[in-house]
Amino acid sequence: MTNEDITHFIRQSLKGHTQNYNVLITGSVSDLSLQDYLEHPSDIDILSWHTDIHISPQDSPIPGQFTGQFYRLETCNSPAGFAKIIAYESSGEWTYCGKQNRLAEPNHGPAFTQVRLDHHHKLTSDLVIGLRYSVWPSNATEWKERLRLNGWPSNEIVRKIINDGCHLVMKPHPSHPDDENEWRFSFSLAESTLARELNDVQRYIYRTLRHIKSNIVKEAGGSEQTILKTYHLKTLLFWACEERTREFWEEGRIETTVKELLAQMIEWLIEERCPNYFVPSCNLFDCPSMAPDREIELLTSYAEDLKLDLPKQMSYKSSFQFPFPQKFLLLCQMIFNCMNFVNSRNPAVVMSSLNCLALSPLLIEEIQWIYKAISIHLDIYSCKGEVKRSAVEEAIRCFLLAKSTDMEDEYCPKTIHLSDNAYHMFTSLGFIKSATDTYDEYPESESVPTSLQEDGFYSDFVIITEVMNHQFIRPSYFLRAAYEANFYYTVLHDYQSVKQICEETLEVFHKQRYNPVLQLGAEWVDFCKDRFSVVITNKWIQLFDEAIVVTTGFLVLCDAVKATIGKLQTPLATIIDQRELGCLIKPRDKFYIRIDPIDFLRYIRRQCSMLIDEPRTSFAIDSIDFLKVCLTVGYMMNAPRHASEMITQNRDYDE
Repeated sequence: MTNEDITHFIRQSLKGHTQNYNVLITGSVSDLSLQDYLEHPSDIDILSWHTDIHISPQDSPIPGQFTGQFYRLETCNSPAGFAKIIAYESSGEWTYCGKQNRLAEPNHGPAFTQVRLDHHHKLTSDLVIGLRYSVWPSNATEWKERLRLNGWPSNEIVRKIINDGCHLVMKPHPSHPDDENEWRFSFSLAESTLARELNDVQRYIYRTLRHIKSNIVKEAGGSEQTILKTYHLKTLLFWACEERTREFWEEGRIETTVKELLAQMIEWLIEERCPNYFVPSCNLFDCPSMAPDREIELLTSYAEDLKLDLPKQMSYKSSFQFPFPQKFLLLCQMIFNCMNFVNSRNPAVVMSSLNCLALSPLLIEEIQWIYKAISIHLDIYSCKGEVKRSAVEEAIRCFLLAKSTDMEDEYCPKTIHLSDNAYHMFTSLGFIKSATDTYDEYPESESVPTSLQEDGFYSDFVIITEVMNHQFIRPSYFLRAAYEANFYYTVLHDYQSVKQICEETLEVFHKQRYNPVLQLGAEWVDFCKDRFSVVITNKWIQLFDEAIVVTTGFLVLCDAVKATIGKLQTPLATIIDQRELGCLIKPRDKFYIRIDPIDFLRYIRRQCSMLIDEPRTSFAIDSIDFLKVCLTVGYMMNAPRHASEMITQNRDYDE
């Protein structure tokens, strides 16, 4: 058994997230340094978009190489900064696309909000489902051609931003909030690029403005009682970076600079005008929901009485080592490599890679005992007598090791650089650079700074990592249980033990889904269940029971018949559609089927109930149960109608 063997098995078992979505982390997590973010944590903004949807300007031709859905953009009938999306039918008719077309499914505007942390600080994540627009929008042409006397941003950065394009999120203009077909331009990607261009003084000033805004919101009675948002301050800063001279940003006049920026925001609030940095004719204060009198009063007070305790240095040069639990690191690696995260510096590049994840030393360590156990299972059929008895004992030992909690006591020291942003820190933990990328290469780093140790959010983070380490299941928990139950079922014929394994695992599945920790319990359980599959290939087919072998043979036969009929050029109506098989692909192995481990456990439990004659509700042929699994959770396919009818008639008795 070599690491290459385990890696190949991991790659077979791993399943990524839906492949037609890309994911980008935006906002403060990617804009601020880690030190700044820990001092003033805010929402985690996540932007996701369909990769199989192409949006083009209204008069542009349909791209010849694109095979997904194609739509056109219309801006002439929308306010500045907004647009509508048009779908054309083959008949030449067209219609506006929006909420009813399910191109995005918003909740409270474009964002779907979930509470992630509620200890000393409340932290939420805002998921926005949007659409990629690879063309720089026409109503932002002024930004592209703008004269920049102070050289910010540079021409190179301007070209990069234009080439990166923007996004569209389903959000109507406040003047007509019930319009379900209006989309707002989102420049989140461009904003992340510009945030990386800020110097140390500008970053410090932005942090100060955010802190003042947080205090004002609290004093005014909360965010529901104010119109001032962090995005307005970011807009203010971008305008100032472009329009103000270098002297404005000198370290010796920071206090004066902050006061002048506060005065600028007060003027905007009085005039109810906050020009969008990319589309100036788009007023971010248009149709305010309330009068900003209280905010103006508070801002004026801060501007008059502002006294800043300036740090000795504007940038954070220090770093420290943090002992991350191995399970937490593996969690990060799995999430970032299975979810199609794109590189904010180059949005055309998807950083996530299942192939790289399969090389992770932590994941190899996680899976090695499962792989050894099923390898022994495969060899047992050729053993006899004492050799077979020893092999059985060794397989049981391997399953016990795969189930052990020793990983919870193992830690990997990682160097944290306070100058990095939080997103970079987590991606550096999550993305595998090489097969040896486990321990850190900076042993000379300092211990955790005292100022951080005293910070409430940092304390919460330490608690979170420990809680997740000890209360969340191992990523391979369901996969191990499926193969272990199958071993007791097919080798030992110990059907009571099989039922016990299945019922314990299914109980954990249901309990963990309602785990209140971080409100992530259900998501983590579903994530683990969906990431690892029981695999049936020509190599592993001997592990399974007769019904599975027969059903697999039937599916392979169907595939062969389809290929033969196709060669004869028979009419399409007589060809078995490859999609109806739902699970056959052709990589290195001759056939390859992935089965959800929870469905597999239910199948085995049902088979054992039949064999020990327990009372049960009606169900029919064994192979149909497995066919249900094949057709409904096969590799990226959907079940055909006739299979769905069989499933309805043969539902598992526990559901």
